[in-house]
Amino acid sequence: LDVKRPHRTGLKAIAVLACTTVLGGVVAVHPVAASATTQSTAMSQVAAVKAPQIGRAPIYLTFDDGPVPAQSKRLLKVLADYNVQATFFVLGQLALAHPEVVRMEKAAGHAIGNHTWDHRDLTTLSTSRIRHELVRGGRGIRSATGVTPRCMRPPYGATNASVRSVNRALHLKQELWDVDTNDWRLPSVKTLVRRIMSARPGDVVLMHDGGGNRSRTIAAVARAVPRMIKRGDRFAPIKACL
Repeated sequence: LDVKRPHRTGLKAIAVLACTTVLGGVVAVHPVAASATTQSTAMSQVAAVKAPQIGRAPIYLTFDDGPVPAQSKRLLKVLADYNVQATFFVLGQLALAHPEVVRMEKAAGHAIGNHTWDHRDLTTLSTSRIRHELVRGGRGIRSATGVTPRCMRPPYGATNASVRSVNRALHLKQELWDVDTNDWRLPSVKTLVRRIMSARPGDVVLMHDGGGNRSRTIAAVARAVPRMIKRGDRFAPIKACL
């Protein structure tokens, strides 16, 4: 919390009330006429601001099936508004088609994971085809960002021994989820907010920025994140994907 000291203009002192979003780092400053009572009140209000719970495990927001330029950029704006980093599991063919969006995601500090080339159910494929999907998907992402992804998420969450074996050979960490918002079923924004906010420290939350109309998902993230920050939650990209 960065609280600026009161300064003087002429003969009047200015007291500064500082308000900050927890973890957000945004500070709004409001001048009021100074007095002993006002200064005491100001300090009480500053002390009452909830400190970030640094030791608390983060919540991991994740988004699959992108990038879809219009939607993904709107989502990036919402996340930036609250200084939240997430993880995007990107389709290689869309990364190749829209490299500027994947570069925006990476530049904003989000992690980028491999979601295969074109969203095939890997458990229905031979080992060689699984490898082809992941290698081609990774190349699409690398062409956009210059970096080969270190983690993957199998489409539909469908995995088996063959998928895990290919992951090991390609040095990819498989990442699934704890909270499934089922946003692809297009529930109401209110329902999505409730599902997102059901996450607890350490949980991975599944959402999508592609694969259909995601306006409700984006609206729900915009409503849920500030409420979660207020209750003391913090957010981070999945470490294994960085």
